[in-house]
This record gives sequence, structure tokens and C-alpha cells, in this order.
Amino acid sequence: MHLNLAPATEADLDEIIDSQYRSFEEEPFHEVLYGPDTAALRKAAKERHLKEWAEDQCVKWLKVTDADTDRIVCVGVWKIYPQYVPHPAEEVTVDWWEGKEKEMAEHTIKEVINNKHEKCKEPHVCKCSLAIHTTSAEFTGPAVVVLYMLFTDPEFQRQGAGTMMVRWGCELADHLFLPAWVDSSETAHHLYLKNGFEDVLHPSIKTEKWDTSYYVMRRPAKVPKMESKFA
Repeated sequence: MHLNLAPATEADLDEIIDSQYRSFEEEPFHEVLYGPDTAALRKAAKERHLKEWAEDQCVKWLKVTDADTDRIVCVGVWKIYPQYVPHPAEEVTVDWWEGKEKEMAEHTIKEVINNKHEKCKEPHVCKCSLAIHTTSAEFTGPAVVVLYMLFTDPEFQRQGAGTMMVRWGCELADHLFLPAWVDSSETAHHLYLKNGFEDVLHPSIKTEKWDTSYYVMRRPAKVPKMESKFA
């Protein structure tokens, strides 16, 4: 299968949402962040993506497509902050759960953010396997490039699409002389190991409804080899 990496557009969002929910069907943290798979919450997810697309000029949506069918097989959402940009901390709130489930979802998200802040204290490129749309506090600090979300359609996993997206970010990090950080799901752990990431933490956040286990991983900056034609 021949794959193409290209910018995604708003016209792709319906296909992206469908692939997103199928890709994360077995991932508890996706349900924490987006709620159950219903038509209403899919519409809400699309509206959240569109809002971010319009308001955040630093966001870059990329897609990997099957060259033969033009079907989207992988999506990566990058946020590029080339210089220090302060962002005020926001309260973590969710409106797609109610009652006790709302409390558990907010607790889980806060724990993920706290783990990130504990380890990611240096300039870095950080990838979150699932997007945390409820806070901008994680971006406060030195220049960063963030892979905000990554997923591969279940029918096309382990065929190189995820690797293509990760390597794009790793090469960008190297050219910026920055280490890369990733919050990896259990499922995607092997993908980051083979691309040079190392385990830093393996948190597990348990509630009555969800058991969220993931890896905080780091890839050291690798200075790209550059040669001059001039003496």
C-alpha cells in the first residue's frame, strides 16, 4: 500500500471523526475525553475540532491517505509553538458526562496533566496519544511542538501510517534541537519504542468506571547531520 502524508482540511472532518471513534473504541481515555459513541457526542466532537481549528493558529492537522483510494488511514494533530507563548491555566471541566462520571472524568484528566507537568519541565516536543482539549496549561513555558492527537484506522494499523506520522514529528524536533515527549497508550507503546522513545513513567489512574494506563516517554534530541558545500 502506498501512503501519502498531507494537510487535512475541514472537509475531512466527518471521515476523521468516524475513524477517531473506531480507532479508540477500546481505549478508556477516549471515552473519558469524548464520552460514549453517540450521534450527539460525535457532533459535539466535530464542533470542538472546528472551534480549535478556527481559533488556534498554531494547530496543524495532518492526514495519511491510501494513495489508491484516497481514504484517510491515519490522523495527527500538531501544535507548533516556535517561541515562548504564555497561556493562563484553565479549570478542567467536562460537559459530556454528568454526576459521578463527570467527577471521575475530571479527576482522570487532572492526573494526566499533573504527570505531564511533573516530568516535562524542559523545552520539548510532546505528543499526547489522545487530545486533552480541556486545558491550555500544558503549553505554558518554552517553545514546543506538540503532537496533540494521533490515531490510525483499525483496518490499516501496523502498515506504516503511524510510523510516517511519528517520524515527521521526530525529524521536526531534531531540526529544532528539542527532545520529544509522548504520552502513549498501551496499544501504541511499541510504535514509540521503535522510533527511539524511552519510558519515563508508567502511570495508572483508576476510578470506578475507567482504568487508564499509559506511558510517559522521552526521545532525546538527535542533531541532524548537515554538510556544507563550501570550504
